[in-house]
Amino acid sequence: MLRVTQGLFILTLVLLSSTQLWAEGWDFKGPFGVAVNSKDVVYVAEINNRRISKFTADGQWIGTIDTIIGYGPLAGPFDICIGPEDGLYITDTLGHRVIVLDAQENLRFVLGTPDKGAKPGQFSEPHFIAVNQAGEIFVSDTFNARIQKFSPQGDFVTAWGKIGEGPGDFLHMGYLARVDVDNRGFVYVREFDGGRIQKFTEDGDYVATLSRRGTDDGELDEGYGLSVIDGKLYCPDTFQSRVQVFTLEGGLVKIWAPGEGNSGHHFNHP
Repeated sequence: MLRVTQGLFILTLVLLSSTQLWAEGWDFKGPFGVAVNSKDVVYVAEINNRRISKFTADGQWIGTIDTIIGYGPLAGPFDICIGPEDGLYITDTLGHRVIVLDAQENLRFVLGTPDKGAKPGQFSEPHFIAVNQAGEIFVSDTFNARIQKFSPQGDFVTAWGKIGEGPGDFLHMGYLARVDVDNRGFVYVREFDGGRIQKFTEDGDYVATLSRRGTDDGELDEGYGLSVIDGKLYCPDTFQSRVQVFTLEGGLVKIWAPGEGNSGHHFNHP
């Protein structure tokens, strides 16, 4: 769990600014997704630079992924996660596809098509991705307002969600702001606009709504991000410049609120 927790802190840092934030002299442009593999290699998805940048855990640049043999140049990657055996799972959001690489960064397979679509297996700007312990893939298909599930080999399994405000629905144009999974068979989906975290089974059955929009303790304003770490939900409350930690049932555990700022330990829209 140390590596995953470290990844959370790196995510908070990376989102503080878009330029020269972390690696000395390194210009970030639109950094959103971050992941850390078992060798402590840190991957940062930069949608505006159309690349995945790689660093050591202490911030030294060690490489870039911007073109993949068998796929071509990245159109605009938004998120990256690490799956079994250090495989890389990338949402190439502006290319409407998901790319799966092995630990050596060789292409395994691609999900979706270059053009946006609403059929099973197609995407309209997929933003976030998660992989469970079995290697099953969950993709937030943002502008189709749904989650799509695929087998470890990339075969379409099921999809759930539609535009709406009810349980199991997703707000229209509300952005699916993160998807993650735990090791107990549940999927957690956050909405950017609605302040909601909804909990589902891995087959898409609605279980519960764990939060609501607001600025009080235990409520979430607009924001990206949700990470399941050691049996808890870590949620950057972006526009309140704080991080809130919940149980997997939605109970508030603690709040990190050092104040908004650009120096020291402060947060600036994590």
